[in-house]
Parts: sequence; C-alpha cells; structure tokens
Amino acid sequence: MKFSRLLLFTIVAALPGIASANLVFNGSFENNTATTTMYNLTNAQANATINDVRSIGIPGSLDLMQDSSNNYGSPAAHGQWKVGMTDNDRISLLMSETLVVGHLYNLTFFAQAVRDFNAGTGPIYIGLGDINGLNYEFYSTGNNINSTGWQSFSVEFVALYAATRVYVRSTGGTWSHIDDINVSNVVPEPGTLAIFGLAGAAYRVCRSRRSRR
Repeated sequence: MKFSRLLLFTIVAALPGIASANLVFNGSFENNTATTTMYNLTNAQANATINDVRSIGIPGSLDLMQDSSNNYGSPAAHGQWKVGMTDNDRISLLMSETLVVGHLYNLTFFAQAVRDFNAGTGPIYIGLGDINGLNYEFYSTGNNINSTGWQSFSVEFVALYAATRVYVRSTGGTWSHIDDINVSNVVPEPGTLAIFGLAGAAYRVCRSRRSRR
C-alpha cells in the first residue's frame, strides 16, 4: 500500500510537459521580401517587407538584418535574418491559432543588446493582443540583456486573453536585436499520461485488496 502511494506520487511529481509546434508564423523573420539588410524602416516599409509581422512603433525605425550584409551584433540565432529595435519600436507577430484562455503556453526568444550606437541593455517587453492592438504585457527581460552574444529567454504563462498576436516592445536607449520568437502549447507527453493511468489503476487495486482483508 505504501509502495503504491509512493509510486503514484512520484509519477505525478515527475510528469513532464512537452512544447508543441511554434504558433508564431514568422518568429525568425525569415519570410520577407528583402534582398539585403534594411535599416531604419518606417512602419509602412516594414509591414510591406516582413510577412505576418506588423511594425507599429512611434515613429518606427525597425532594422531587418541579414547575416551576409550586416556587421552589427551576432549572426542570426535562427536562419539568416533578425530584427533590431530601439526608441520604443513595437512589432506584433501573427499566430497560427487563437490562444485559449486559461491554457498554459511557453514563450522563448533570443535577444542581444548591441552597444555600437546605444549604451542601454534593455528591457524588452512581451505582450498579447490581436489585430486591434495590445491587450496586456506579461513579460520583461529586465535591464541586463547580454551585449556580447545572444541571450535565451523562456517563460511559461497562462493565457488571460484569446490572443492572435504576440507583441514585442523595445525601450529607448537600447538597440535590441531579437530573433526566433516562439510560442507553443505546453501539454503532457502521451506516454507519461498512459503510465499515470496505469499507476492510478494499480493504486485502486491495492486499496480494493486491503478493504477485503
């Protein structure tokens, strides 16, 4: 009896989750029509160039950088392209499905504070919303983003809004390079769910045998 309880508790405590496919359509900015690095894009230029990404900053000065034609910061964390944001630049990235309120998700992305022109090192803010605008922000990198190479950020969050877009905001005084933005469902592994079911059945059998004694 004690063993079966211990087995069940151990499986519950160790039940792992896996992240599903990325819900962000163009989180690595590879899907674009540019042929070379483009600095200081207006909102209109950025929106016409980067698919499934909307630039909504004021005044709007987004950088779309390709490894072969950009000398600033580290090469792209994924693929050949990354974006640079500063002076309150804002972008929103379309997701492939609407987030379910109350469900658990995982956010990951890479950032670097490049200090060739700006001395700041953050923060970057992440939020959720839809085509009509930002609903709420739920994550901040803090003020000490790595300036010598990419820094990986990861956080699990519960959706509080049926969002269709991820919002990213930079702050003045920091040239933030960003890449590989990923939002995914967090779900238990099917194999561990099956093991959990078997352990629960074994526990009930043990209780039944004890009650007949």
